[in-house]
Amino acid sequence: MLKQFLPKRDIFFTLFQKLVEKNHLGSENLVKLLEDLKNAKHHVQQISIIEKEGDNITRHIFDELHKTFVTPFDREDIHRLATQLDDVLDQINRAARRILLYEMTDLPDEILTLGNLVIQNTQLLNKAVSALEHPSKAKMVIHLCDSVHELEEQADRIISTSMSSLFSLESDFKSFLKMKEIYEGFQTVFKSCKNAAIVVKSIMLEYV
Repeated sequence: MLKQFLPKRDIFFTLFQKLVEKNHLGSENLVKLLEDLKNAKHHVQQISIIEKEGDNITRHIFDELHKTFVTPFDREDIHRLATQLDDVLDQINRAARRILLYEMTDLPDEILTLGNLVIQNTQLLNKAVSALEHPSKAKMVIHLCDSVHELEEQADRIISTSMSSLFSLESDFKSFLKMKEIYEGFQTVFKSCKNAAIVVKSIMLEYV
């Protein structure tokens, strides 16, 4: 009984670290998919496996939250952070599945550019979450989170320009709708990364 009243800092930070690592692995596999569309089914299956592993980690965080009386920071913040980090991987999985569903055999270069920006974003989140337990690294964490916002803005510009070109040049309405859905899927990935960064930044600002 006494154990649940003891601080369990390490378990939460360890689980958060595992979750952001899964996010990064998911983003790397997303780019593998974009570079190898002929084996799309295999790559999407790999992303799906990673996404399920991420779900298991998230459930573990929630289980620990229910069992633990003393937490490293506010319980609601732990729940929000776990939920937002889990959503990043969920959105990566959905974006990948959309490409498989539409049986895409070729994609614009801009899509690969977006995929590589997703990798950069998950790297930033990985570093920010890793430093979250160290108040002395607050300035670095805030900078990393702000960089996630900047990458989202960069991605939005690419998507906006690409969608405008698509609207002007694509004569086949079915193809237009497919690409529109794919671009919107990537936009949601970047939004989920931004939302996770907002939570990380707010936690660091509150507890330093």
